[in-house]
Amino acid sequence: MTYDPAIFQYESTGNGDLTGSWASVDGNEISSGKLIIGGFTGSGNPVVAGSNGSLAIIKIKAIYSGNDSGFTRQISINKYLDDIAGMSPIPASATFTFIR
Repeated sequence: MTYDPAIFQYESTGNGDLTGSWASVDGNEISSGKLIIGGFTGSGNPVVAGSNGSLAIIKIKAIYSGNDSGFTRQISINKYLDDIAGMSPIPASATFTFIR
């Protein structure tokens, strides 16, 4: 996942509704503006093919303190790997417009 670190600050990651029974879902900021999000099923239920819902809940805080208004920035999911490599994020990006 990527975002503009001058505008947003990563806060936390937790289980989504499809991973609520999993042992762990967490995020790690690998560089400024880039997250890797992963999970471990443990004794929880795997995500069934064709499921709709969220894999993770990611909290991002808007930190922009400038006076500009009307500009947009995106938060994007770049790709899925490993066991969920065939999944497609819908939508893959969210656009935010900052209004002062």
